Amino acid sequence: MNRLLLSIPIAAVLACAPPGEKAPAASAGGETSLVGKYATDAETSGDKAVTLELKSDSTAVMTVTTQGQQPASSNGKWSADGPNVTVTIGSEAPMEWRLVSNRLVPVQWDRNTYGEAGVNLNRENS
Repeated sequence: MNRLLLSIPIAAVLACAPPGEKAPAASAGGETSLVGKYATDAETSGDKAVTLELKSDSTAVMTVTTQGQQPASSNGKWSADGPNVTVTIGSEAPMEWRLVSNRLVPVQWDRNTYGEAGVNLNRENS
C-alpha cells in the first residue's frame, strides 16, 4: 500500500517533460515513433554502456557493456502507451521510460541493477 501511495506522485512528476521540452506526439498506438536504437551517453555512463533497440515487431534487444568485459545482449519485448515505453527483458522486472525529445528518460527500473539515476538513453541516428 505504501508503495502505491508513493509511486503515484513520483509517476506524476516523472511524466512531465523538463521545462522547455515537449514529449512528442505518438502515432496510433505510439509504437512507430519509438522504434529505433538508443544508447547511453559515453561521457555520463561511467564504466557501463547500455544500448536498447526497439524493433517494429515489438521485440527489444538490450546490450550492456561493462568496461573490460565482453558485451552481454538480452532479448525481450516492449510496448508503448503514448510516449511511454515498457521493456521486459527475460525474467527481469519491467523497465519504463518516457520519450522526451530524442531521449528515453527512466520512469521505473531496478535500482539495484541500474542505480538511483536509472539509465538515460539517447536516440541514435539511423
